[in-house]
Amino acid sequence: MHRTIIQVLSLLFLATATNCLHSLANSKFEDWVVSPEKHPLCGGYYQEPLYPYLQSKAQCNIDCATHINSDEADFNQNGIAHFTGNVKVTKGNQSVLSNKAHIYRNPQTRQIEKIEASGNVQMTEPNFRIEGTDIALNPSKNTKQINNASFRIYSRHGRGEAESITQVTDDRLLFKKASYTTCAPYDTVWQLKAHKIKLDKTKGRGHAQNATLYFKSIPVMYTPFIDFPIDSRRQTGFLFPYFGNSNLNGTEIITPFYWNIAPNYDALINPRYLSKRGMDLQNHVRYLSPHSQGHIKVNVLHNDKAYAKFITEKKAYPDGLPSNSARVQGLRHLRNRYFLHAKNNTHITPAWNFAYDVAKVSDDNYFYDLGTRHKETNTEQLLQEALLSYQDANWQNLLRLQQYQTLHPFSSPDTHEIYKRLPQVKIQRTFSNLPYHVLLTLPFEYTHFSHKPNMETQETFTVGKRYVFRPALSVPILRPGWFIIPRVQWQMAHYDVTLNAVDSIAGLRPHDKLWVPIYDLNTGLIFERNTTLSTHNFIHTLEPKAYFLYVPFRNQAYIPVFDTGLSPFDFNQLYRDNRFNGLDRIGDTTQVTLGLNSRLLLNETGQEAFKIELGQIFYFKDRLNTTTCKPNSPMGGAGNCLLQELPNYNKKRSNIALQTTIQLSRISLSKLYEYNPYSKHKDKLSFDAKYQLSTWTVFNVGYQYMCHDINNINPLSHLPTPLRQWYTSAAIQLHTHWRIFGRLHYNMQRHAIAESIQGLEYQGCCTAIRLLTTSKLLPQDLLRSRNTHYERAFFVQFVLKGFAGIGHNNINSTLSQAISGYTPQGGDF
Repeated sequence: MHRTIIQVLSLLFLATATNCLHSLANSKFEDWVVSPEKHPLCGGYYQEPLYPYLQSKAQCNIDCATHINSDEADFNQNGIAHFTGNVKVTKGNQSVLSNKAHIYRNPQTRQIEKIEASGNVQMTEPNFRIEGTDIALNPSKNTKQINNASFRIYSRHGRGEAESITQVTDDRLLFKKASYTTCAPYDTVWQLKAHKIKLDKTKGRGHAQNATLYFKSIPVMYTPFIDFPIDSRRQTGFLFPYFGNSNLNGTEIITPFYWNIAPNYDALINPRYLSKRGMDLQNHVRYLSPHSQGHIKVNVLHNDKAYAKFITEKKAYPDGLPSNSARVQGLRHLRNRYFLHAKNNTHITPAWNFAYDVAKVSDDNYFYDLGTRHKETNTEQLLQEALLSYQDANWQNLLRLQQYQTLHPFSSPDTHEIYKRLPQVKIQRTFSNLPYHVLLTLPFEYTHFSHKPNMETQETFTVGKRYVFRPALSVPILRPGWFIIPRVQWQMAHYDVTLNAVDSIAGLRPHDKLWVPIYDLNTGLIFERNTTLSTHNFIHTLEPKAYFLYVPFRNQAYIPVFDTGLSPFDFNQLYRDNRFNGLDRIGDTTQVTLGLNSRLLLNETGQEAFKIELGQIFYFKDRLNTTTCKPNSPMGGAGNCLLQELPNYNKKRSNIALQTTIQLSRISLSKLYEYNPYSKHKDKLSFDAKYQLSTWTVFNVGYQYMCHDINNINPLSHLPTPLRQWYTSAAIQLHTHWRIFGRLHYNMQRHAIAESIQGLEYQGCCTAIRLLTTSKLLPQDLLRSRNTHYERAFFVQFVLKGFAGIGHNNINSTLSQAISGYTPQGGDF
């Protein structure tokens, strides 16, 4: 395979190096305009002539006459007229140019029955141009035949030659012993030669019989029948195949088939052959109607050979897990592996909306083995949800049914199950037209939580009902240069639950309630001035802010935790009214946040060129509420569980949070920084920079450090571990036709490359080739393995432009996710 690729690249290089555009103005391609500046890939473009009418057929109802111009004319009494010298025959938007022409009329009706022209014949009509030695036309039947012809299809940048071209109906053409290509004149990298080619302008399709595909002069493929587009309409047919190889799946070949079912329905069918596994049939159906839109994805892999071998090996050698572990016992010999994803959104009325999003896989290891994108291989939860909503100016109502399929890949750390919401009901009434601009909201929520037993221990979870009513009253006062927004909220929650054994012993109550008032005040000043930097005029702002929050302590240790966790400190938490996410806990506090923002706005457009935000929280009492402390737990109260969850619960100041963004024409920078005033060191730092040199060239670099990464818990101490990683990525256009791209992501904690991507792209006028190699560090449970395991893959994509679209988009999708600012490059047409 590698040898073949090198040969293809060599031929492409030779095609690029050959300058074939000289003297085009004096060639038979006089409609070719040399323009390497505007069309660098092709060096120019075909200039289609202007037509007198926008729509020939519509105009024909008014004027169907045939007009003939020539230097000389000879009319005979028998109805035959002879024209010589610069003959031009026009009818609507169709015209025929020649040296000589003979017009045959019916002696009785005087209507033209036949037109014969010869000598440098040229026929043009919208989107088509045909040249030949002679032509015969029948105007009444609108049929014609041209011999020794060459032709152009302008919308597809296509051209070719034929022994004869016959128009059998208004919209159908038949080519005999023909060739077709989309390459520029005198630079035929590829062409299709066929015994017969039929073009159907009504359907926008071409059909070739006994066709051979040539690369330069080398035949590379024969097919008895092939179908291709002749205009830009969506068309049913095969797209270009996609080739790859990886150490997990072996050789991979995808032959996409696009089915244009209807103007508002289509389907993409991808037969995906994996040499180590079998045939994976991927189907993606999309639909769109005046009220609904959505898609359905169904992937089925029949009899996965590699997975059957994996199950046998892991049951015998479970990598340190007990042989009776649920993750070992859960490995089942599956005949078929599948993935299903259905998503829909329906607007029943302007106020009522129905939507669902349901995803499911056959087994926990599906994405680990068969995921085609990085975000898929790291999937832990699959959403399964349906919701009905109503929204107008005063009401916001919602009915939701929600659960997740939690995946436990064998070679990954365990993932916690998520509570099911079956159902969740939200009702909110908003009063916005009250006197003195008072805003009153009355939100109510009812949720029934259920949970499956623990996979390993089969222990049950606490389940039940939660009712929450949280009215809020605020009086926004907004004035030029300042604002003040006082607000009071009252959270009233009631629980009716069935406790499991652990929570019952820990002292939780099956029936409990929580009433907590929340008082906050948001205020700030806005100063502006005009300033000039370099040659640009800016509006410079200075915006000091203050946010006061008071929440009295209420003992919440008796209440279960269903969907609530402690949010890690970041810049956004400076102005939040609850340090927890969810409704099971309200963080007690008396605090004030002091912040300062400054911005530079372009005077002409208002675009934000620079922004810096700085803030810190000052606490006036200790924070005591947690999600982990329980009444009868030996670690309860202000003991170890409090210190473990809130190690800074008694500190009087938070970290100093800073974030900065710079957005210039080509450069964008962003930085997040958190400084710990007690340790005198940074707790968090992230930096991202992008330089967009041109549409096709971009450079990125980034670094991230976290002193405590809550997403990376040490399996022994159960405490967050540090995170240090950096990345760099780029797409660089080396030449008009050549571009390289890559990404390197390095994990400094594991001293290993987490991900690397390298690729090369060639873009010609009528061809494109992309080569891509990837290497991804597979997730490993540190208790079982400290080795680094990689999935390595190699992909190649070869495209004949204008012949069957741009082909499969897996490579483009991968690069768009990996390289910020990456733009897929196409052709000139």
